[in-house]
Amino acid sequence: MKRLLNWLLAELRGESQTFSDEEKIKLRYNVWQVERWNDDILWFFFHTLYLYKYSNLEGIINALISKFTKNKKIEARQQQLIISIAVRYLNICYEQNNEYEVKKVVCFLHKVPKNAEI
Repeated sequence: MKRLLNWLLAELRGESQTFSDEEKIKLRYNVWQVERWNDDILWFFFHTLYLYKYSNLEGIINALISKFTKNKKIEARQQQLIISIAVRYLNICYEQNNEYEVKKVVCFLHKVPKNAEI
């Protein structure tokens, strides 16, 4: 958590480029040490999404979207986190000029249930 807090503070200060590659690797590594993605891991992943190489994100995001669309009993907090991750990924896709991924994420977001929490 201390490493994540340091990353978030660096991001807020506009100093994320000074964060060492070793620290970035350690943050990414933490996500893959869990057996099941829960609210805490989704929250952690959301905040570290920009640390991943774009080429590595597509599979991860596709798995999350697939899980969301197949499982109708996902709790509201997990829904919010997955949608937040999708929106952040959408921004990354836009920056990468990947129209196919942009369209895919937008299509997913249009299918999200419309409720007050989301």
